[in-house]
Amino acid sequence: MQRDGLQFFLVLDVKEDSPAVNVGILRTLRQYARHWSTAAGTQDGPRGITVVATGSTRGLAHAAPEKVVDSLCIIEGMDYGDRIRNISPGGVRFQWISIQHPAERGRVRALHSGMDLARSGAFNVRAYGCHAGLATCVAAGVDAVNADRSELSRAVALAVSASARPRLPR
Repeated sequence: MQRDGLQFFLVLDVKEDSPAVNVGILRTLRQYARHWSTAAGTQDGPRGITVVATGSTRGLAHAAPEKVVDSLCIIEGMDYGDRIRNISPGGVRFQWISIQHPAERGRVRALHSGMDLARSGAFNVRAYGCHAGLATCVAAGVDAVNADRSELSRAVALAVSASARPRLPR
């Protein structure tokens, strides 16, 4: 666990759904399984790194028995229900889902709380395709954003200039 009590999430964006890629991913994940939170046994206690697989994951989900894949990573958008027990302090969300920008605050809250009508389960939310709307995604309450370096530098510059402006009393 990190000193702040939060998990560290490693997002693996699978770009190609092929048997060779899936076998390579599973082989690599198995090699480092002792670090992954999903590979922790009941006697191990929590571990700080959770691998989240996103993108072309259909084949990855079927490349090995369910219990093997579950012990190596969380596949984005999947509701694990009772398949994976969350032993993190405070019962924080460990399941992830990605949504395309614009991210609406109400939808993000519904996904966080497990109240979204289209998806079963409570999810951390990752937004993609934000581009110039990075600040809007963050304001909507998303947990992570896919962004290019140019988008980050632009967002930081906007945040700095906004914080430098004098605020009028209310």
